[in-house]
Amino acid sequence: MANKNSNKVRHAEEDKTTDNDIVAVAVDVKDKPATAEKAPSPKDLDFDHNTYETKKTVTQALFLLALLSANAAHLRILIARSNISPGAFVLSAVLLGLSIALQLAAGALLFLAIRLNINKEEQRATADRVNDRVTFVILTTTILNIFIAAFGGSY
Repeated sequence: MANKNSNKVRHAEEDKTTDNDIVAVAVDVKDKPATAEKAPSPKDLDFDHNTYETKKTVTQALFLLALLSANAAHLRILIARSNISPGAFVLSAVLLGLSIALQLAAGALLFLAIRLNINKEEQRATADRVNDRVTFVILTTTILNIFIAAFGGSY
């Protein structure tokens, strides 16, 4: 009878250590060694890096589209205003035009990046170079737009 009871899971026992503290102890007496489950390796997860890169590139393109819309609206407002000094007008128009040109260049690079498949070894180096160039153009555009916001004045 002792063997039958030793293979069963004992119920929680209560041990009163003080008047207010109760400690519950659960004991498993089965002869199974405790094993931890392994986490799946990245190779087991069926993750497609190309799909991730494509989604990231589309997100960058949407950011550029929003920024292009904002800059086009700023340029339209700038042209419609007649009470701006000629120097401020030229500076703002040049900065906005340069920003729009950089955004169009980044859009063309993003279009190229979407067409590349990083799962193919022969396209991986080209995709890396295109991604570096896109990052540089977007960083330059962002810095340029900071100057536009700071020095462009209120239209």
